[in-house]
Amino acid sequence: MNPIYMIPCALIPSINLVIAYVATSVGLIEKTVAAAPWITPPVIQSFIATGGDVKAAILTVLLIILDVFLFVPFVLAANKARQEGAGELG
Repeated sequence: MNPIYMIPCALIPSINLVIAYVATSVGLIEKTVAAAPWITPPVIQSFIATGGDVKAAILTVLLIILDVFLFVPFVLAANKARQEGAGELG
């Protein structure tokens, strides 16, 4: 396991949870009314779970975009560490 990826893998779901909780608490998106199957794609899953709330699906797309931006620095750091490790071997 790559320890560099441990940080975003632990933090990003928590960040998503807090944002979604706040959005639900302030009434930005509807509360969940149904359980969508686990294999349903995330955007469709949030749409189904909230009873057809398009804002919930949009929030899911925005959270995925945020996740990518939060993950990129760690990917770059892992790539840099791998290149430095390869330089030491060769």
